[in-house]
Amino acid sequence: MIQEAVSVRMSERAERTKRNADSVLGDLATIRANAMQLITDKEGNKVMLNFNAALKALELEGRHLAMWIDKQQLNCNGDGQVVVVRWQTD
Repeated sequence: MIQEAVSVRMSERAERTKRNADSVLGDLATIRANAMQLITDKEGNKVMLNFNAALKALELEGRHLAMWIDKQQLNCNGDGQVVVVRWQTD
């Protein structure tokens, strides 16, 4: 019941703000692509335009895809099912 209410509120917010996971991921992809452009520095070396922005965009995309998990816990309930609980820490 609570999960359903949260889901309804999240849908309402996405509709109201016109933002959802797809739009955020699209923005991250744009930031990553722009930040990873190669430019020539004063010494003539090819360098990434904004390494830190590219790295952060990649990190956020990876987190969304659950490519790495900082912590994981396995719980076994009474009927023999194993429940995996994952969370990330900063």
